[in-house]
Amino acid sequence: MTESSLHSEVAAWRDAGLAVPEIERRLRERGLDPEQVSRVVDATLADQVSSATLWKRERDRLLLLGGVGLCLMGVLTFVGGIMTTNINLFALGAVVFGSRVTLIIRTLI
Repeated sequence: MTESSLHSEVAAWRDAGLAVPEIERRLRERGLDPEQVSRVVDATLADQVSSATLWKRERDRLLLLGGVGLCLMGVLTFVGGIMTTNINLFALGAVVFGSRVTLIIRTLI
């Protein structure tokens, strides 16, 4: 069996919820070298962790950019409310700005 087919099989078992010791036991029962078993399982777990981290980083980046964009929109609305002396527009700008600042802070923490 090739490394890539073992890798995909280990990933499928992991996605199905099998524990790592059970996966290693199944591979050793097939007659694979314990060192090779350890290498394949470690590589598969590393790939899964890195893809989860990448997904979280992309999600955080989108939240941050959306927060900054809406924050700028809130500032413009706030300034428009001041310039036109419209209290409703002023209040809307303050609320949008304040809520987006909290989104940015939550993303960064």
